[in-house]
Amino acid sequence: AVASYQRAIKINPESAETYNNLGLVLEHSGKLEEAVDCFQKALSIQPNLAAVHNNLGTAFEHMGKLEEAISCFQRAVEIDPDFSAAAHMLAALTGNATKIAPREYVKDLFDKYATRFDRHLVDELAYRTPTLLRDKLRDVLGKQAYFDKVMDLGCGTGLSGAAFADISGRISGIDISPKIVEVARKKELYETLHVGDIIDILDETREKFDLFVAADVFVYMGDLDSVFTSVQSHSSNGAYFVFSTESTDQNDYVLRPSGRYAHSPTYIRTLARRHGFSVKVCENAGLRREMGQWIMGDLFILQYIPT
Repeated sequence: AVASYQRAIKINPESAETYNNLGLVLEHSGKLEEAVDCFQKALSIQPNLAAVHNNLGTAFEHMGKLEEAISCFQRAVEIDPDFSAAAHMLAALTGNATKIAPREYVKDLFDKYATRFDRHLVDELAYRTPTLLRDKLRDVLGKQAYFDKVMDLGCGTGLSGAAFADISGRISGIDISPKIVEVARKKELYETLHVGDIIDILDETREKFDLFVAADVFVYMGDLDSVFTSVQSHSSNGAYFVFSTESTDQNDYVLRPSGRYAHSPTYIRTLARRHGFSVKVCENAGLRREMGQWIMGDLFILQYIPT
């Protein structure tokens, strides 16, 4: 891809689009300084391309140059006030804890990520959250753990579906990314798969489930009250709700510079009580590696016990 874009630039050195595309390929290859150079060349040709300012901001953020990143995201939003991805990252880098990441931001992020999702998470980031959640649930219930109807919230490519398959009957999944769902469908783990927002999809069904799984999903949602409400209304008596969060001891939740939310255990416990869930497990664990360090999070096992 790099060679092809370089040849295209030789043919037409005034193509801002080609410089931008080459920058994206270089960024995915970890060549951030070269990517920055390409994005800057694209902007020297066409200065008012909001997407390129956003891409440049992302590259700067990955390099740890946060002031430069903020400036780029601000410029992207000035050009296009409806640019949700740039607005989200601007909020993340300036400490503005919004309630939820924009749907389009999450959808586009995972559509672009779909083909390399499993390899990157498992092989490069040592991602293990679904397995950790399954093991903690079996610690609570023992060998008799089995669930007839399971809902995988934010199912991604099916890593949770695979982890819970041996203790599940029928598994359904929801994800906002169509391309991610295409990958999951090929694994033939799910009875049904839905593309859309978690709460919207849940509210369209009258089904009740014995188990809800949300592995690495709430990092894109700050305020979790609505999702707890939806899960509660679709939980059979005694249903389990298992999920992970990134950890913080500041406020109920914070939006980190990574663009991901972290939640306090106190906030989760408050939501659990409000919605009729008993906290069976709250355990701190390393969820995945990033820049050589474990990203710490909390594993929760909740049970719905209606009053």
